[in-house]
Amino acid sequence: MLGFRRFNLRGKLILILLSMALLTLLVATSLFSYNDLSIFKKNLVRHNLAIAGSAGSMTRAALLFEDSKRGNEIFESLLRREKQVEFAALYDAEGKLFVQYSRNSSSLFQPPSLKSKAYDFIDGHFEIFQNIFLKGKSIGKVYLYADMDEFNAQIESYIYLVSFILLITLAISLALSIPLQSIISKPIIALAAMEKRISQKGDYSIRAYHDSSDEIGLLYKQFNEMLAQIEVRDKDLVEFKQNLENSCDQLRHLNNRMQSIREEESARISREVHDELGQMLTALKMDLTSLKNMFPEDSNDLDVKIEGILVFVDQTIDTVRKIATDLRPEVLDHLGLSEALEWYAEDFQERIGGKWKLEFNVQEVPLQPDLAMALFRIYQETLTNIARHADASKIQVKLQKIKDSLLLEIIDNGKGISTPDLSNPQSLGLMGMRERARVWGGEVLILSQSGFGTSIRVNIPLEDSFMDAKEKMNVYQVK
Repeated sequence: MLGFRRFNLRGKLILILLSMALLTLLVATSLFSYNDLSIFKKNLVRHNLAIAGSAGSMTRAALLFEDSKRGNEIFESLLRREKQVEFAALYDAEGKLFVQYSRNSSSLFQPPSLKSKAYDFIDGHFEIFQNIFLKGKSIGKVYLYADMDEFNAQIESYIYLVSFILLITLAISLALSIPLQSIISKPIIALAAMEKRISQKGDYSIRAYHDSSDEIGLLYKQFNEMLAQIEVRDKDLVEFKQNLENSCDQLRHLNNRMQSIREEESARISREVHDELGQMLTALKMDLTSLKNMFPEDSNDLDVKIEGILVFVDQTIDTVRKIATDLRPEVLDHLGLSEALEWYAEDFQERIGGKWKLEFNVQEVPLQPDLAMALFRIYQETLTNIARHADASKIQVKLQKIKDSLLLEIIDNGKGISTPDLSNPQSLGLMGMRERARVWGGEVLILSQSGFGTSIRVNIPLEDSFMDAKEKMNVYQVK
């Protein structure tokens, strides 16, 4: 059955047609042969029964006069002409052996004991027991032991005949089944080929045609109706997908614009906090120092209070500098991205009390300020995630220019990130990193396995890095 399933449609149809023809013919010839052989067997039995009857009639006198020599002569003259008789015997009324006959005089023959059956089949031979009557009284019995060579030869001839007929039928059926099966297989194979072509091209406007009203015609009609439904749904899906992509693009552009505005506003606030508020606090510190010097030397209480105020002012100045740095790190604008990466890692580790072993392999690559800020924000988010979740003891940072692209890679030996967490839509930090890279035509690749650390690779193409973020967003909007 499994082998039959491996055939194609043509092969299955041809095999079915051949099997039906051969099976029908085999059953018919088998029934005919069985009937004919049954008749032949009955005639063979009748013929031998007639021989036994003739032998009994001809040996009555020999039995009555107990003339065994005459009995042997009769058996010899009668049975020599019947080649199927191998052995024969004549019994008297008391069941004693009177005469026996053997077709091959050299063969030993032990006559059997008398049986009540008229005939019986034994080991490819058959036995006949025929009573000899005289005036209604049994005066003896004839026994014949005959082979069935004639019957077996008839069987063999029938086998040859049936085999020949089956071969002829097979050839004729094969010659007829090949064109006949194409009536069914050709339209189905054509329909399968069209389905494959439609699935490859995605063109559901194609229709299949078949000019018949049978089941195959109905199959073509239903297939075309299905294509029509799929075509309508496909158009709706394409339209919905386009609207969804447009909405995503708009949201992405809006988010990028908000990030750009946020960075600009952070830079402005950072400058105002650093320049204006920092200058005011510095002036306040200088005024307090001058005021302290104006008091008499014995005004200890006032000196203590002013010293406390000066300490508070120094702390406020440090806080202002920290806020300004978080809003827009000056080291990024003045020294570049590579120095900013090393500075921030050490500063961040000192602020949170981390104990990481830091390894840097960074190159100084000239970048637009907006691109440098985007990479720096991705770096900040990565270190924050490492501090919160990774429990790492070693962090490696690489910044390299490879051909026409920039590679930023951060590797830690922490706990790693599970696959569900990587694809979790609520992982806003990872999503924000990907969006920042996507603005510049780049990508963020996160390689992680639970218990074996994490590698975050940021790849940014540099062929159009001369554009700032605003220009790049405008280009994406046009696209």
